[in-house]
Amino acid sequence: MPIVLAKYRNMKINPVELDQLTDGIYLGRFDEAGGPYEVKVMIQDHKIRDIKPREIRNSHYVRLAAGIFGKVIENQRIDIDGISGATTSKCYVKAIENALSGPEASIPKN
Repeated sequence: MPIVLAKYRNMKINPVELDQLTDGIYLGRFDEAGGPYEVKVMIQDHKIRDIKPREIRNSHYVRLAAGIFGKVIENQRIDIDGISGATTSKCYVKAIENALSGPEASIPKN
């Protein structure tokens, strides 16, 4: 079944309340659009300090999409525009959302 890119380009990203999070490493995953897209998000002093993919996938689009991590850190929010030409950037943002607002958000991993 082909991937419908418009579905992921227009995917709703919900804001995250950083002031509700404790310091730690949060793990998130999004399993659609040819995923999984997995991330580790470091929260310190209620700020996103670092985001890393849990594994590096050998794909031009995935490498391009990873540029979204810097945008999220710079803006300190996840409801931002994706990377032009890399729909997978929204998939990474959804993984970040899942890390910070999913069931594991209350159990930071150090």
